[in-house]
Amino acid sequence: MRASIASSVADMLRVGARLVDPCVASQELSCKRKPEIRKQKYCKNAENDYCKSNAKSISPVSFMPFFFVWGFLLQGISRALTANSRIVRLPSHLRARLSLIHNAKNKLQAKGITPSLDRIAECLNMSHKKIMNAMEYIADNHLENNPWHGVRELALKLEVNNLIDKILGEREKYIIRLYYGLDDECLSWEEISKRISLSRERVRQVGLVAVEKLKQAARKRRMEALLVER
Repeated sequence: MRASIASSVADMLRVGARLVDPCVASQELSCKRKPEIRKQKYCKNAENDYCKSNAKSISPVSFMPFFFVWGFLLQGISRALTANSRIVRLPSHLRARLSLIHNAKNKLQAKGITPSLDRIAECLNMSHKKIMNAMEYIADNHLENNPWHGVRELALKLEVNNLIDKILGEREKYIIRLYYGLDDECLSWEEISKRISLSRERVRQVGLVAVEKLKQAARKRRMEALLVER
C-alpha cells in the first residue's frame, strides 16, 4: 500500500516538473504544434514580403504616435474655445495670463493678503508690465463699452464709505481703509500693525470684526430698502 502511494506521488511530481520546467514544456509543445509553427512562419514571411514591397508607398507621417495627434487636437480645440468665448475676442496667451492673475488674487485673498500689483507679480514671478498690459486690455475692451460701469462703481464706493463712517469706530475705519486700499494704499495686517503699534493678530481680529459689522449693516439696509419699496 505504501509503495503504491509513493509511486503515485513520484508520478505526480514528475508531471509537475514537466509543467514547471520551461524547457520540457517548450519541447513538448514544439512536438505537438509543428504544423502550426510552419503555418505561422509562412504567414510571417508573407507579411514581411508585403511590407517590404509597400514600404515606399507609405508616408512616414502615418507612423506618428496617436497620442501626439491627440495632443495637437486638444490644443487646437482649447484655443478655438478660448478665442470664441467672448464677443470681444482675446488672444489665447492673454486669456491664459488673465486666468493666472485671477487665480493668484484668489489665493492671496484666501491667505488674508491684499492682492496688490506687487504681490501678484511676486506670486506669479511675472513682471509688472505684463500684468498691467493684461488688466488694461480688459479695461479698454470691456469696461468702456458699458456706460454704467463707472456710475455703479462710484455709487458702490460712496455706499461703502457711508457704511464705514456710520458703523465703525476710528481704529476700525483706519484698519479697513488701509487693508482694502480705500485711500489708494493697500497694506497687509503686518504692515498695519507696525503703524498703529499693535500685534498682527490683534489687527487682524479688529479687521475681521469690522468686516462683519459692515456685512450685517449692508444686509439690514437691503431689507429696509425692500420694505420701503413695497
